[in-house]
Amino acid sequence: MMIHPEFSPELISIGPLAIRWYALSYIVGFVLFIWLGRRRIDRGGQVFTKEMLD
Repeated sequence: MMIHPEFSPELISIGPLAIRWYALSYIVGFVLFIWLGRRRIDRGGQVFTKEMLD
């Protein structure tokens, strides 16, 4: 029989406000998208501008 780890879905809980693990993955994904997009635009050869990315 496989034993699954039982961990809390909450990363941080401050009173009624709780940040969950999957929310953290959304935030990290969004930040990486913006960072990588700006990096590719700075390299040149892209049809997109920073204003279009924003």
